Amino acid sequence: MSAPALTVAAWVLMAAAAHAQQAPQAVVEVNASGDSYDARRDDTAGKIVVSREDMVRYGDASVLDTLKRVPGVTISGGNAQLRGLGAGYTQILLNGERAPSGFSLDALAPESVERIEVVRAATADTSTRAIAGTIHVILKRAVSKAQRDWKAGAGASSDMAEGKTSLNMSDRAGAFSYSFAANASRNTFRRPVTTVETGGDAQGRPLYEHQLRGSDVGNFNTLNLTPRLNRELDNGDTLSWQSFIYANRLHYHSRHVTTYVSGAPRIDPLTGSVTSTARRTIRSDVVWTSKLGDSAKLESRVGIDAGNYATALAQSSQAASGALTLDRVADGLSRDRALRGSGKYSGRTGSAHTIGAGWEGSVARNTSDRQQADFGLAATPERYRALSYFLVQRGIACTNPLASQLRRAASALLC
Repeated sequence: MSAPALTVAAWVLMAAAAHAQQAPQAVVEVNASGDSYDARRDDTAGKIVVSREDMVRYGDASVLDTLKRVPGVTISGGNAQLRGLGAGYTQILLNGERAPSGFSLDALAPESVERIEVVRAATADTSTRAIAGTIHVILKRAVSKAQRDWKAGAGASSDMAEGKTSLNMSDRAGAFSYSFAANASRNTFRRPVTTVETGGDAQGRPLYEHQLRGSDVGNFNTLNLTPRLNRELDNGDTLSWQSFIYANRLHYHSRHVTTYVSGAPRIDPLTGSVTSTARRTIRSDVVWTSKLGDSAKLESRVGIDAGNYATALAQSSQAASGALTLDRVADGLSRDRALRGSGKYSGRTGSAHTIGAGWEGSVARNTSDRQQADFGLAATPERYRALSYFLVQRGIACTNPLASQLRRAASALLC
């Protein structure tokens, strides 16, 4: 190697050494942590939790729309089912209590819900009243910041139009906090009805063909209110009051005309009816949460349920000659009242175990009253009244000439 080459190499080494001394090495620290607990892997009963953020993100109109995306949940006829089982096999809880009579998940707006827990097995804290599992809806509780939110929406299809609006308010002032959610909707519909009825004998020869045409026209209105008040006490305890108020009204009328293409005619080719229903439901709870040490708490709850369901129906039909074959008016009223109390203790034992225990009790009363009158026909007005208290039922059936009173009451309710 020549002398100039050695000189250049020496200068390069000296410059690299000087740069290494002037620029200290940067220290990069990497921290990694992992959760040893995985709820879906380690829990003895599989649980899926849907947060309020998930519901709002997709713009769901009701809780049923949210549950459509949950694995293992099927929606049929406006009801949620687990394992394909509904109608008593799937338990619906509202804030840890059985849902009140007449409660529907379709009427609950996502803005009123804090989270939804879907448990596909019986657990100690949800009881074993349903073999398919439990859908637990927890209404909005925590108030972290002031909120004012108003939304409105509308939609339409070939036979239906819908409008809805919602209001959410929450704020905190020292130890006090409150939240309020209101949701209202109106649905109007006009559905054409076309039915073709055919029949034949054992050899397959046609005997008759009847065509029914008509329409069903009506509207359905709902209102949902969820107020809540919280008070944090000096010793760390919490006192809260929360209510769930739901009301709806359905009114529709139908008119059907039957055409006899072949075969013997029906007795009543022209039929019509007017139906009106109204439901009122309220659930109100007072909850006292006491802290027992650093990792234990005792929750005591007392609440009331009240609900009314009123129905009114007017039916009529005419024969081909124009003679009146049916003129009926019926109305009914069902009342539900309940007083509930429950308590729950939960705490940690050791570093990896928790213990929970609780109690609950309730007294419920249901009364139903239905009256029906047929006018211009050889029939006697009937009245039926039923009373249900605990597991004791009493029924009274009697006849009473209430024709004029029933007609006036039904007309006032249906108009």
